[in-house]
Amino acid sequence: MAERPQHKALSHRAITLAGLALVLLGVGLAMLLVWAYGGGTDAERNKLDAIRTAGAIVVGAGGAGALWLAARRQRSAEISVQQKVHDQEQAEKAHSLNEQTAANTRADAVERLVTELYGKAVEQLGSDKAPVRMGGMFALERLAQNVPGQRQTIVNVLCAYLQMRLPEEDQQEAQVRTRAQTILIAHLRPDAGESFWENTDLDLSGAQLSELDLSGCKVRHGRFGGCRLSGTTSLRRAEFAQLSCDGATIEGEALCDELTVTGESSWQQVEFRGSTRFDGARLRGRTRFDRAAVTGQAVFAGAEFGGDVSFDGAVFRGDTRFQRAVFLRMASFDGVGFAQQVRFTGACFAGEVTFDGVRCTDLRFDDITARVDLPGAVTRAWPPGFALGEACPAPPDRVGEWARLISETRGGR
Repeated sequence: MAERPQHKALSHRAITLAGLALVLLGVGLAMLLVWAYGGGTDAERNKLDAIRTAGAIVVGAGGAGALWLAARRQRSAEISVQQKVHDQEQAEKAHSLNEQTAANTRADAVERLVTELYGKAVEQLGSDKAPVRMGGMFALERLAQNVPGQRQTIVNVLCAYLQMRLPEEDQQEAQVRTRAQTILIAHLRPDAGESFWENTDLDLSGAQLSELDLSGCKVRHGRFGGCRLSGTTSLRRAEFAQLSCDGATIEGEALCDELTVTGESSWQQVEFRGSTRFDGARLRGRTRFDRAAVTGQAVFAGAEFGGDVSFDGAVFRGDTRFQRAVFLRMASFDGVGFAQQVRFTGACFAGEVTFDGVRCTDLRFDDITARVDLPGAVTRAWPPGFALGEACPAPPDRVGEWARLISETRGGR
């Protein structure tokens, strides 16, 4: 702490002595003037003048003394104010230091408590008793809710637990894993209010999951590569910044209608063993379904692909529908196999289109529209027997010049 400055104030004794000295000085001067100029016929007048002069001197000296005293008082007041400011600054510094010390102490205590609770909960997950493992999950959930900075770490722990191999015919473990899924899902829905864990990444790569229901959830990065999903898998109205499902196996129905992915999404080599629905999906970034296989019906009705999309080498064994689908950039169906009827009725193509090597039994292209005012380098390779024909009005919310696709073999649409 800085040393306090020392200031000396003028004492009352010094002020009194100074006043008496001024009075004596004035009287002495008056007597001296009377003695020096009091003789002669003009003695009375000279005496009076001497007294006036002495009085003027005394008054002047008193005024000077008063000014000096006023200056001293002003200086003393200024010193007092400066001293108070200095004391206040020192007090504020001391208070700030105490607050910082207290804050650091509290932070250290909270950090130790969080670490202790986290360690105990994770230790419970390793128990051989299912109720203890479930209790550890509840403890982690409560910790994540109360300490936002730990949420992603705890989500990663729960995901890592689900990624562990599921013992066969262990009903208790199946219940524990279902509870882990329920905890994650409950905090990934925006309508959960304060319980919503925003900007969360979900990495379930390679996990074995049953009845996964992420409908209405909002996730930043979702990773499901290599997953084995049994039962119904729902991503209805879910929203992802990025989504990767490469190599996953979905054994039941896949419900992805009104799914929104703002960035890239990848479904390469995914095996859909049941029906698949992407009705009204909004896949705004690059999307890849290369070498995917769909056993049941596949529905992409009204889906909008905002970035490049490719289905190269995919196989659709059931009825496939792309009615009213919108392809805003490149759409590639090279080498796709359609075992049953495929419908593109009312679809819009605004960029490159390629169907090289497509295999199909019944391809419906009724009322297809495609943008024609594109650079010459843009590739357009329609299925055999189809070509762009007459101009048509631009579809709703679509700019540019458009034309309808016609069947060359039948001479019309």
